[in-house]
Order: sequence, then structure tokens, then C-alpha cells
Amino acid sequence: MMKEILAQSDKSQKNDLYKKEFSEIPEGYVSVFHETNDLENIGKEGLKTLDQTIGKIHDDLQDKEKKAWLAKSADEVRPENLKQAGISRFNIFAYPTNPKTADGSYFSHGSTLEVLVDPTKCYVLEMDKYGRAWDDLNRELFKINNQVIAEYNNDPDLIAKNQAEFKRKIAEAKAAVNQTEIFKQACIDNGYWDSAVTLTDFNKYYKKSGFGFEKYAAAPNHLPPKFGEPEVLIPEDIPLSHIRVAEDKH
Repeated sequence: MMKEILAQSDKSQKNDLYKKEFSEIPEGYVSVFHETNDLENIGKEGLKTLDQTIGKIHDDLQDKEKKAWLAKSADEVRPENLKQAGISRFNIFAYPTNPKTADGSYFSHGSTLEVLVDPTKCYVLEMDKYGRAWDDLNRELFKINNQVIAEYNNDPDLIAKNQAEFKRKIAEAKAAVNQTEIFKQACIDNGYWDSAVTLTDFNKYYKKSGFGFEKYAAAPNHLPPKFGEPEVLIPEDIPLSHIRVAEDKH
């Protein structure tokens, strides 16, 4: 018991994230939930847009660079209204649902922060559509692998004997295709940016249904009928006073 008290005291001394409730909630602001493994730095500075690579924290540098490249590529095909609103794959990422009441499928890594945001400035998009675009790119790269493998008669022993040459051919074949353009087109084809609605509209016109959210019958026709995996993009920094730990998994 004493260890738990000391641990909680140590957390409180390190940062102000462990407040039980917000001292003040600006008019119209709502809660969303951000997942992180970086409580220490967030506890010092709040959430900074430029510090974020979309999604969860990635420890591997190469993985971070890949995620940043994908984000930059996707941003190049944003509609003008989202550009003007500052919406980007480099925004702070959050979920619209409280982890204490969600089905749990989104909240599997790190700690979860409750974050206060202006819903008129944030947008909700269908995360699954971005994932499908990534899958489309991987399928194209898989085709390239198979084409090179076919040059070796699909013989693993022959490939093993010529490993250096095989790897070189794979690398050259992938370098010969424009992966950026493939991914950009995949984002368009899968309608990722087309799925965007303001967080205000999402909270007003959608209800929880099974593992996703569906639109109320009275909602405007131009809104997407449902969201399977909604993600919130937040285009501005969030001060420490608007952040608290909702669930600490450490």
C-alpha cells in the first residue's frame, strides 16, 4: 500500500497529468482520448503538434520515417478545405471514445489521456480507409517481389544461392516504381479524406453501434453513413491544463 502511495506521489510530482478533474473547461470544448508512451515529456510541455507522428508512439526510427513519409504523401492529396483548416496526418491523433466505455479495440498500447479540444477545429476520419490505402501499396510491392521470385523459377534454393543478387533485384524493382504516387492514389481511391467530418458533426449525428458508429436517420445526407474506426485529428497544440490521465497502463 505504501509503495502505491509513493508511486502516485512521484507521478504527481513529475507532472500535472494525474489531476482527478479539469479545473476549468472552456465553453463548447469536448473530451477526446490520446494514447501515448511519453507521459514524462507531455507532462512538461503538453501535447505539441510538431512532435507527433500520426498514430501510436513508434520506437523504431525506420518505422517513424516510414510513417512520416506516408503522412506527407497523404497530405499532398488533401481537399482544399482541410488544408485551410490545418488538418493533416501530422496533427495530434486521438479517439472520440472514452476507453472506460469503448469496446477496447483501440486502447491497447500505452497510457490513455483525456484531452479537451474545440470540436469545431477537429475532424474525424475513417482510420480503416487509411489502412486500406497502405494495404494497396503493400499489394503492389508484393507483386514486385513475386515477379522477381519468378525469375528464379520460384525456387527457394536457387534464391538462397543468389541471395545478394536477389536482394539487389528486389531493391531495384521497388525503386523503379513511384511508391509515393501509388499511395497517394490509394488514399484517393479509398476515400480517406472524403470521410472527414467535423468533430462537432460526429458528436451530433453519430451513435455507437456494435464496434463502430452509425449515422442517425435525421443526419444530413452528405455525411458518411458510418465509421468503423473513427480517428480524431487535432490541428493545434494542447496545453497541460487541458490534459489528464484517463488510464495509466504503466
